[in-house]
Amino acid sequence: MQLRAIDTLAPARHSARIIDALLMMCFIIRQPLPGVPGNLPVSDVAALALLFVALFRKPTRSLHAIWWWTAAAFAMIAMGVISSMINDHDFIRRAGSISILALLALAIASGRIDVWSGLKGLMIGFVANTVLFYLKVVPDTYGGVLTGLLGDKNVVGLYSAVVPFAVLAFLNKPWQRVLMLAGGFAGAWLADSRTSMAALAIAIVFFVAGRFLGTFFRLGLGGMLVWLFFWVEANFSHAGEYVDRLGSDALRNRIDTAMIIKANLTPWYGQGLGESTVIVESKQWFFHNSFYAFFVEGGWIMLVAGLAVFVSVALMPFPASGHGPANARSDVRLGIQAGTLALMLCATRLGETFLTIPAFLLVGVGLALICDRFDAHKAEIISKKAASAKGSLERELEHRRILEERAERARMEERARATALPVPAMASPAPATSAPSLAEARPTVGATATIAAPVARAVPDASPVAAPMSAVPAPVSAPQPSPVADDAHSASSPEAVTPAAETGPAPAPGSRRARRLAEQAAAERREGTDAEPAS
Repeated sequence: MQLRAIDTLAPARHSARIIDALLMMCFIIRQPLPGVPGNLPVSDVAALALLFVALFRKPTRSLHAIWWWTAAAFAMIAMGVISSMINDHDFIRRAGSISILALLALAIASGRIDVWSGLKGLMIGFVANTVLFYLKVVPDTYGGVLTGLLGDKNVVGLYSAVVPFAVLAFLNKPWQRVLMLAGGFAGAWLADSRTSMAALAIAIVFFVAGRFLGTFFRLGLGGMLVWLFFWVEANFSHAGEYVDRLGSDALRNRIDTAMIIKANLTPWYGQGLGESTVIVESKQWFFHNSFYAFFVEGGWIMLVAGLAVFVSVALMPFPASGHGPANARSDVRLGIQAGTLALMLCATRLGETFLTIPAFLLVGVGLALICDRFDAHKAEIISKKAASAKGSLERELEHRRILEERAERARMEERARATALPVPAMASPAPATSAPSLAEARPTVGATATIAAPVARAVPDASPVAAPMSAVPAPVSAPQPSPVADDAHSASSPEAVTPAAETGPAPAPGSRRARRLAEQAAAERREGTDAEPAS
């Protein structure tokens, strides 16, 4: 789901804040407020009240992205104060008014002030002032052209040329934008301000044509339109119904001449805040050129810093990411650029233009858009990093799981090998016809065999069944013959097997015959042992 352009500064279902709307509605009242020290106009008091309310609100956007603008605004105000101190001029009221405007822009950028609610109130107040003016309820200070509570037709023209482009950031439908720009042009027409009408017309051309151009060609288009503005002013400023303006234009030329003379006498650090005035025909007049006003009040430093405050907002590139579709982002940025172009053109002929509420409202909306884009861009980067970290963590966990599975499988295979060893092959039993040799027999078996062999040789009448004498234990003290000698004896003596068949029954154990036979067997064993070395 794509978000609309208005969603960058206000929710889709926006509910206006009454306090913001009412206080910004009072911005069009430039008459002094009774009972307020210093004859402060109602607009300045309303701005102070709005800032006081904003102090107790939580910001919705970070100002880290516009630190450069804060530095430029501080340099502008500081240089004006320093210049005033050098020239020993009072600067409290002028510096205070500029500071209020700068803080107002920052409060709008941070979201502490609901600028969409405020602009609604400002538009309602402007329309109400127009209606009340033609109903002759509010003052007429300029011979029938629209002034009212704003007090000056040039101020009405400035509001009509600049504020509509700030409102464009919140309008999405083409018919709404056309209606807003048409209303602005109608206000400039009713104020009969030639500069405002020309500036607004050129800004509208830039807004429409700039949609089809890149940044480089937009700069070229802006330069060409600025040239066209001065060319039209020089050749058609007295055409048609403006022929009778020769007298007022002559006075304006004398004011401009005095302004240039004062600017030429100004040192590089300026003459101090509030010094952008001249005396013509015994009256004090403000400069009609705000560029000269910057230089005279604060020198070159204030001029450069002041222009940076306004131009940088229009030229500051927005990040590619952010809320809303691409064409909405382009339209919003184009609106700020077109409004800045109109402001610069008005600054050449309308007098006090830069340090005014309309100018800082436009700047505040532009700063809010920049902060919103950078917050969205930063959130997108953080989201990508979090997703990357999550993916890395998942891959690490999966790798550990695989390693654990392999280790568990190895442990299971090891236990299986330990519990299911193959049965070792058993020795097959010897055939019945072949007896194991005496050399392979165990010692106990060999000892039994050495006893049985002499007994069989000594008893000729023993039967084959009685031949094994393993049941008769050999005397412990009797020495055991060598297996080799016994084997040799059995091989060389045929009587070892055959005489057993000729003998009678075996003597009873313990009888005299049995003892004699045992003694004979022992003597034969001794003889066999003694005879073994000879063989």
